Amino acid sequence: MLPLISVVLVFLGVLGFKRLLPGIRKRRRQVRFIRETLANGRTSNDRRVIASLSTVPDRIGNLGPTIRSLLTQTRPPDEIVLVIPEFSIRGQWPYMVPKHVSRWPRMRVLECRRDWGPATKFIPIVREELAACRGNTLIMVVGDDRVYPRDALETSSITISNCTGRLSVFAVQRCRELWTGVTPG
Repeated sequence: MLPLISVVLVFLGVLGFKRLLPGIRKRRRQVRFIRETLANGRTSNDRRVIASLSTVPDRIGNLGPTIRSLLTQTRPPDEIVLVIPEFSIRGQWPYMVPKHVSRWPRMRVLECRRDWGPATKFIPIVREELAACRGNTLIMVVGDDRVYPRDALETSSITISNCTGRLSVFAVQRCRELWTGVTPG
């Protein structure tokens, strides 16, 4: 009986491994592409890069890990903008911004009148950039509960820069969710 169980376990192991191979190969191709892109010295054409985020009142004090992951990027953003509406529709109360938030390097708090829900992360900053005639800016939309890999901004901005020369808004998906540890797939 033990030899039969061993054979079945080996067979199931081989089938499981074969299923994992395409995923492993894809990940290796992605890593190779990123390394080659960075090694070739491609740049984001020295475009201004902004990381833009919003939050809800009960999470505003927990932004530290996200902000630190943005500040330690291989190509850090020129500015990190925290967009705060006057009143939270989701929480049904006004925002109270702690003083330490505006003391982080490269951080700016942008207050706006309206809460657009998840779109609050980018609508006010896009309006501001266009009003200032800065149409060559890259705006990286980030989540307030995520930690980003060190090369996330650089690789994303290189890819976007190769596609367009205008104001670009993009979201980075390669990150780790802060509260659950789950990587979006």
